[in-house]
Amino acid sequence: MGLEIGSLPEVEKPVFALMDAYGWFRLIDGNQDGKLQEITNHLLSPELRPALRNWYLRHPQANCNHAFIEFRDHLSTLAGEKFGC
Repeated sequence: MGLEIGSLPEVEKPVFALMDAYGWFRLIDGNQDGKLQEITNHLLSPELRPALRNWYLRHPQANCNHAFIEFRDHLSTLAGEKFGC
């Protein structure tokens, strides 16, 4: 797993695992992979959305990363709400 998750709150660990998987499948299979849609659906699910919101609020320094911004904006558009700053 590419993300360091040891110090994350337990509730956020599934979110970060899904984000890491999203990045991997996008790199390997491209944007047209059905796995990406499935991962996105899980991230935006009612069960995980609070942890997703917390991630974007707790990590403003990641806003310097183009991929971070792109993925955050993509999720925001799909969810109809703004994540992070």
